[in-house]
Amino acid sequence: MENDIVVPECVICGFKLSNSAMVPSKLQRHLVTNHPSLSTKDKSYFERSLSSKIKQVKVFEKQVCVFEKAQVASYEIAELIAVNLKPHNLAEEIILPACRKIVKTMIGGSADIDICKIPLSNDTIHRRIKDMSENIEQNTAKSLANSNFAL
Repeated sequence: MENDIVVPECVICGFKLSNSAMVPSKLQRHLVTNHPSLSTKDKSYFERSLSSKIKQVKVFEKQVCVFEKAQVASYEIAELIAVNLKPHNLAEEIILPACRKIVKTMIGGSADIDICKIPLSNDTIHRRIKDMSENIEQNTAKSLANSNFAL
C-alpha cells in the first residue's frame, strides 16, 4: 500500500505490478519468466506464501513499534535525570533494574524482555541530554530571531 492506494505485487519477489499486468496471461508470463521453478505449484502454495509474508510484516511492524517506544522512554528517562541533576549512570544502575523488577512482578516475563530493549547506558543518556539541550537552544534562538525583540 502506497499513499492508501493498493498496489498489486508479486507474492514471491515483491515486484510491483501495474494494473494492466493483472490480466491472467501477463501474471502467468511473470511467473514463468521470473520464477520458473514455482510455475508448477498450485494455488494453495501461493496462498500460504502470502499469509506467511503478511505474518512477517506484522512481526516486523511490532518490533519497529517496540524500538520506537524504547527510544521515547530513553529520552524521557534522560530528561528526568537532567532535570533532577543526577549522574548519568543512575539509569543503567538503578532505574533499569528497578523497572525490570516492577514489570516482571506486575505484568510478567514478556514485558521484561521489552524493558531490556530501552537504551540506558551512561553514554546514551549523555547523548540524549546533549541532544535535548541543543534542541532547546536552537528553538530558543529561532523564537528570539522571529520575535519583535530580536537581537
